[in-house]
Amino acid sequence: MPSGRRDSAALIGSRATSRRVLISSQVALTLVLLTAAAAFIETLRHLRTESVGFQTESVIDAQLVPLPRTFADNAEIGNYCRDLIDGTKALPGVEAVSMASFSPLFTMPFKEDIRRVDSPGRVILQSAGEFVSDAFLNAMHIPLLQGHDFARTDSPRSAKRLS
Repeated sequence: MPSGRRDSAALIGSRATSRRVLISSQVALTLVLLTAAAAFIETLRHLRTESVGFQTESVIDAQLVPLPRTFADNAEIGNYCRDLIDGTKALPGVEAVSMASFSPLFTMPFKEDIRRVDSPGRVILQSAGEFVSDAFLNAMHIPLLQGHDFARTDSPRSAKRLS
């Protein structure tokens, strides 16, 4: 057999081998992706029935974004939030109202610097810094094992209650 025919036969054989490897790889990758997709769908199905620790039915979650330069200071924001909560509570059919700086299970926490009193310039660690208004646990139907729900009257000087 002439050398030109051997070279083209080897080239054809090499291409056929490459095609088989590529097709096998594609089939294997497809099977892996299908298996992962099936596992993901099954996980989502289980999450729909899993308890998340608070009531999700009949809870309305709304995001409020103030317009730029709407409030002159924090006192105005506080008054607006209190009036909004009180007005919403007065609506027919509303059982509980609360505000939070986050939506459970849907936001990344805001990090707040923690410092020692005797060295305020040095950050010791960072922790999630979120806020909730009064009756948050009641509004979300989160069971309380000890203590009391958040209240407007709470302050750093408030007595610690265990009821």
